[in-house]
Amino acid sequence: MERSQEIFEQIEAYIDGDLTGAELEMFQKALTSDPELQREVEKHAEIKSALQDKEVIDFRKKLVKINEALQEEQKSTPKIKPFYTVYWKLAASIVILIGVSTFLYLNTSQQNDMFAMYYTPFPMEDITRGDENTVGDDLKSISRAYKNGNYKEAIPHLEKMMKEAPDNDKLKLYLGNSYINTDNIDGAIQQFENIKKESKYYDDRLWFVALCYLKLEQTQQASQILKTLTSRNSIYNQKARKLLNQLHK
Repeated sequence: MERSQEIFEQIEAYIDGDLTGAELEMFQKALTSDPELQREVEKHAEIKSALQDKEVIDFRKKLVKINEALQEEQKSTPKIKPFYTVYWKLAASIVILIGVSTFLYLNTSQQNDMFAMYYTPFPMEDITRGDENTVGDDLKSISRAYKNGNYKEAIPHLEKMMKEAPDNDKLKLYLGNSYINTDNIDGAIQQFENIKKESKYYDDRLWFVALCYLKLEQTQQASQILKTLTSRNSIYNQKARKLLNQLHK
């Protein structure tokens, strides 16, 4: 892979879900045949996630506050506190913060890795006459966007269709998965939990809600739902067992 500003911009656009049509198709083909490009996309995604991570931001703020406090201490008692003592304190404080932050990061990173390992978007089925009668022709316009991973484009159409067909459980799954892929996890959970127990999509509801809680680092809630799935005869039974075991290692 030749590194250039153009390819980096394409990677950023791909991660943000802004690539569409032929451009997206070409990039996805390049991904399947270029391991170096795959690694570069993974690196960009990790960096982007880290820069937006609240714990990282809070960590930086703590370091700034510690530095400011120690600088004030040095000014107020310059003869009593040697210069090197102040900076030993700063170094010690940084070590402690790094230790705590590293633990939080590793714990979060492990859960994010498990989410990425198990999560696959709910597949959008081909349009049938029944779907068209139920939700109208809008499904055709959002099908390509959803399948291509352009969830930002799909969401407004899906939200409109949900208002027209509020009892359509497949739409709830499509919209919920679109929310997951745009980091609206609370919105996704709300959509999934609107699927009733008697629905044939109830097991799908349980699986995706469990993954949402995993994404939110709410392991206890995720585990409870996964336990329910392991007691049901569904396509998610084995995956739920495996994920549950990994969560409690």
